[in-house]
Amino acid sequence: MDTPAVSHTFAPKFSVISATYNVASYLEDYIRSVVTQSIGFRDHVELIFVDDGSPDASADIINRWQRQFPENILYIRQENAGQSTARNNGLKYARGEWVTFVDPDDFLGDHYFRQVDQFLQRNTDKALQLISCSVIFYDETTNAKKNSHPLRFRFQKDNIVHSEDMGEFMQLAANSVFFRRENVEAAGLEFDPRIKPSFEDGNFVARYILAFGGNMAFLSGPQYFYRKRSDKSSTLDGSWSKRERYTDQIEFGYLPIINLCLENLGHVPRWVQRTVLYDLFWHFKRLVDHSYLVDFLTSEEQEKYLSLLRQAFAHIDAKTIMGFNLAGCWFFHKLGMLHCMKGEAPTVTFAYIELASRSQKAVKLRVFSSRPEPELALFIDGKQTSPTHKKHITHNFVGELFCNEIIAWVDLDETQRIKVFIDGKNARITLNGENRFNGVLGRELFEKGKRTDERSMPFYSRMIRRAARMSMIRNRFKDGWIFIDKDRNADDNAEHLYRYVRDHHPEINAYFLMRKGCPDWKRLKGDGFRMLEYGSSAHKLALMNASYLLSSHADEYVVKSISQRYYGDMVKAQFVFLQHGVIMNDISGWLNTIKIDTFVTTTADEYEAISGDNSPYRFTKKEVLLAGLPRHDALIKGQGSDRDLVMIMPTWRKYLLGQQSRYDGTRPAIAGFETSKFAQAWSEFLSSEKLIRTFNDSGKQPVLLLHPSLEAYHQWFVDNTKVNVVRLSDVDSVQSLVRSAALLITDYSSISFDVALLDRPVVYYQFDKEDMFSGNHTTRPGHFSYERDGFGPVVETLPEAIDAVLDALNDEEPPIFRNRRLLQFPHRDGKNCERITLHLKESAV
Repeated sequence: MDTPAVSHTFAPKFSVISATYNVASYLEDYIRSVVTQSIGFRDHVELIFVDDGSPDASADIINRWQRQFPENILYIRQENAGQSTARNNGLKYARGEWVTFVDPDDFLGDHYFRQVDQFLQRNTDKALQLISCSVIFYDETTNAKKNSHPLRFRFQKDNIVHSEDMGEFMQLAANSVFFRRENVEAAGLEFDPRIKPSFEDGNFVARYILAFGGNMAFLSGPQYFYRKRSDKSSTLDGSWSKRERYTDQIEFGYLPIINLCLENLGHVPRWVQRTVLYDLFWHFKRLVDHSYLVDFLTSEEQEKYLSLLRQAFAHIDAKTIMGFNLAGCWFFHKLGMLHCMKGEAPTVTFAYIELASRSQKAVKLRVFSSRPEPELALFIDGKQTSPTHKKHITHNFVGELFCNEIIAWVDLDETQRIKVFIDGKNARITLNGENRFNGVLGRELFEKGKRTDERSMPFYSRMIRRAARMSMIRNRFKDGWIFIDKDRNADDNAEHLYRYVRDHHPEINAYFLMRKGCPDWKRLKGDGFRMLEYGSSAHKLALMNASYLLSSHADEYVVKSISQRYYGDMVKAQFVFLQHGVIMNDISGWLNTIKIDTFVTTTADEYEAISGDNSPYRFTKKEVLLAGLPRHDALIKGQGSDRDLVMIMPTWRKYLLGQQSRYDGTRPAIAGFETSKFAQAWSEFLSSEKLIRTFNDSGKQPVLLLHPSLEAYHQWFVDNTKVNVVRLSDVDSVQSLVRSAALLITDYSSISFDVALLDRPVVYYQFDKEDMFSGNHTTRPGHFSYERDGFGPVVETLPEAIDAVLDALNDEEPPIFRNRRLLQFPHRDGKNCERITLHLKESAV
């Protein structure tokens, strides 16, 4: 370690220790936020940087600032040994009365130190031992600052809490906390370098509180800005891929705190239980039903992980678990943790009303049980009844039963009372924040929620609501079917179904919704479509009177296209999810959050994966329809086109794009795309001389069709590949490209099903398979296995990919792939639109 020469001529009030590694791009912002503090940096603050062998330009930046503030900034360099060791080394040089450990990729509010100092001066009689400051998330992609930390309740106002009466309060981070330096030194406290990749802070803070107790302050004023990196490169972002998170972090982080409490106090205080539980809960939130995310652990490591978890939970009371309501923890998690970790069951149970439909005279409910064979009993007006539809889901955690779930639909009139029993226990039905013990009337469920107060609404919203009730408007949109693909594009399943309805069912009051002025608006308008402008008053009025909203997409800007706050209570339209493509992977985490009344599927496997028992989706056979995609009708009827194209369509990656806009679903580009594995692999593939020669020899024209989320990188693909690059907005119809395709080359795109429908070969180039299914993308493995069910070979290297393309173009693919294509689709009759339309007409009766 490089030992600095200490030349302080002042006694700072605050010492800031910053362990530094590979954060050069953030250092300027961080240092500036410290040296410009309103308290006066030169007179009150010392800033100690411990460079943990950083290979970037961090040292140069720090040294430049150090020359400007030689009395305040100290620079130490050590061989790479980790954040804990770096902080411990920095502690040796700290001189301030208070010490804190700010992370140098974050930054501080302008009055951070002044507000802390002023609070200390006002409360000198309180003998404060610890000061915790409010954490604000900063999204560097959007520059948005959001007060959304799960523990933000601690900072709703300034609070002074004694260690013996902490109640709900807890403190896990050390970066936004001030400690009395003399306490740290007196107890010989250090960060434990064995605790990786996180919780070294939580362990240090807990040992500090257990050693000194006393009063602690939680302040709302001083703001610590935690940077959410756009490239997801922070320690926390990558921690789930580290073996230590599942072993060392528990063994050296949680258990020593528990043992320290047992040795010194004879019990584990509730705040320590909650501290450990809070950090452990993220494991369950991430891994329940997604145990494949720890497949990189050996079987021995997984066994050790479960054993360590149970050792920790042995000292977390059932009462603590049942009272834990942070970070989205609810009864499902509590029951599962009790069963899986402690072999216990809660003393109470709940029934959750998922949906209540007055028009259908039915309710959909969810119940949970720790029994292998849970029992659900439903009583309507005292008489036991059977559900009309029922689904069983087994939830697992790292190969073990977490809990069981039953989803059921039951017919219910508004005058009838429903009671629910689970495993013989009377379930509490939650309604408007209340737990009902004696059942609930149908009308209470159908009318749940607060009544809308129109008087508090803006004038425009009040006028729209009043207009929606006018007979002229109601007659115009009565029983309407509102179709939309995307707000700026059509040519998907909604457009194809609209055409069928227009041509074969003129009695249906159909409209097509999109933004005015888009190319597809002009095309559809010219083709006689009855158009509604997205975002217009007519759009709002139509949805408040229509029967159905039908879309190929389920993004928020579609399903919540008008203000839920001002109009949600008046929207009666049922949502029909036509789908953009066949679902192959598990996207239940997203779709389960959306109210889907009719869910269209295409293959038998997909239908069972969505509606069947033990699928992760919360949809039953009541909602799910096996009918086929509407656009497949046009493909079947027009498949005689020339096959002169090689269609290339890679799918997008979450980590390559910024946050999705809630308004139009677009995602912005981010820095570093050109150096990503994705960009390099496709550039190498699409610039291969051998591949281009193969295309030329076959007489096929290669076309790279960019996924809409990748259009932000259009110019990069043009400059770095040797094929024709096409955006969706550049073509009149994707259908025409599919019909003309002699071959599809993709990685994971569901467009392979469209090509397979026409019995055309597919090549899956999956150069980043391990990364794709590691949790860094929205993709989760589902019922479809590319190796077992795919319509062509799965290859991972460039030579394999080129050979597979050559075989496909020479009609030399193994026959198993053609058999899979022919057996996949139960409907090849060109009547998908007819099936969907008849189903919806019958449902509306």
